[in-house]
Amino acid sequence: MPQTDTRTAIRDTPETYGYVSQFFHWALAALILWQLLGMVVKLALGRHPVSAFFVGTHQWVGTLIFILVALRVCWAIANAGRRPAHEGGLMGLAAKVGHGLLYLL
Repeated sequence: MPQTDTRTAIRDTPETYGYVSQFFHWALAALILWQLLGMVVKLALGRHPVSAFFVGTHQWVGTLIFILVALRVCWAIANAGRRPAHEGGLMGLAAKVGHGLLYLL
């Protein structure tokens, strides 16, 4: 069985994203969805213990998102020459535009 080079598994390659990039991607996706869910719950329920719970987590989750975005940008710059290209067509364009808008936020 061939051994996997740890550096390849951690860092990005032209064929695939490494574990660190995947972690940043999914952690940020989950945290952003948590924030959106909290706001939906707040709008739907108004002042309620459930919405109070979400509102109570909003600041620290937002701070964590900010820190992870900063780290993700640094990681993306460090891996700039080895990251996979976006696929072509509409999906590739949607990925570029979506990521660009998220970074602007």
